[in-house]
Amino acid sequence: MPASQFLFEITLSGEAPEDQMLTDIMRAVLGHAGVKAGDIDRVLGELRAQRWASPPGPGCQLRLEPNGQEVVVLVSQQGREWRMACPIID
Repeated sequence: MPASQFLFEITLSGEAPEDQMLTDIMRAVLGHAGVKAGDIDRVLGELRAQRWASPPGPGCQLRLEPNGQEVVVLVSQQGREWRMACPIID
């Protein structure tokens, strides 16, 4: 499926840590959209650093949405937001 034809959004409602579930979801969806494994690893590393730097809280929202030749990753939790973009392989 072309990356421009999808929107993925999920709310994880349990207490942290939900890192493995979030990792699995992001690897599957971003890989399917055409993001290179190295770029997925980079995004996951930055996401982990952001989440671990903040106090854990219940639940989080994950949104993956195409924007031209990239996929925008948005994670929000208790009023905090983290955003990043991953290039899509042509």
